Amino acid sequence: MEDITEGFRVGERLIPWGTTREQAVRMLGLGEGALRRYEISLPCPFAYGLPALSVRFSGPAADRPVLNATYDLADIGGLRPVDWADAVESLLGSPGKISRHEPSGSAPAENTVVLNADWSRGDVRLGMWIYGAPHSTDRGRSVGSVQLSWREEVAAEPYLAEWMAQCERLAEAAATLSGIQVYALDWPASPRYGYGLSGKDADTQQRVRFLRHSLHAPEVLTTPSQVARRLSPSQFAVWTSRSGELWAASTRWDTRAFPIGKPVTIDRVEILPAKGAGYSALEIGPWYVRSHQGSREIARAAEQIGSFPGVRIERHEAYDC
Repeated sequence: MEDITEGFRVGERLIPWGTTREQAVRMLGLGEGALRRYEISLPCPFAYGLPALSVRFSGPAADRPVLNATYDLADIGGLRPVDWADAVESLLGSPGKISRHEPSGSAPAENTVVLNADWSRGDVRLGMWIYGAPHSTDRGRSVGSVQLSWREEVAAEPYLAEWMAQCERLAEAAATLSGIQVYALDWPASPRYGYGLSGKDADTQQRVRFLRHSLHAPEVLTTPSQVARRLSPSQFAVWTSRSGELWAASTRWDTRAFPIGKPVTIDRVEILPAKGAGYSALEIGPWYVRSHQGSREIARAAEQIGSFPGVRIERHEAYDC
């Protein structure tokens, strides 16, 4: 199992880490339809010597690398939860973390995880979870799963330079800022991909955020300083370049920008009060801002953006159930 640092296996086939989802589909001889799926599931009779039913692998996009591969373990009867962990331990050594849980009786045993274990090898983590009883899957009865995860900051390194170059081009456009309209939010926004970074220094936080951006949402760029310094966390802006070549929407940290005239659909969302209080949102793909339901500021910003050539505003309503 030491080759987990090299890639993940589908049967005997090793798919090296760094392989994009599209490349993996072609390596495995799958049809074009597989390219449209975020997660690809295939039969797999074993996982590094363990009896298995299937493997599911996924990545952020077709042109981004696979980050996770999950194997559903087959129910072969007669094995205790600890026996599965012992089988992995014999190959990888003692786990970095292991925890056991007694079924409470409040939930079916097949839905209750009774053992978790984690191993790390280089930039790869192997996690295992075993249920209190076998549960049904599309491919048969499974006692639990083993998942390989490749560290996303390492996976992102090949994509960072191009993303940074796009950010620099946006900053050059912002240097000729011609018009900016600032709107208020009832709730402060936060930097995208800033999770799990508390306790790290500012430079490390920024680098990790940028790596995550380049991997998961390369279309969301860092907000140019000419715009960011005008915004508090509770504000966002819609702006244009003096050349008239682009328009953009920015929080203090994150920006979506488009050439003027390029067709783009913006989602204007109203979640109406029900069990919850609801909210208003403006969504441009993975970029979004939210405020109290019925926010006039969100409505005004949508109206401004909708005035740009090529922009279509789609309104969505639902209840906050």
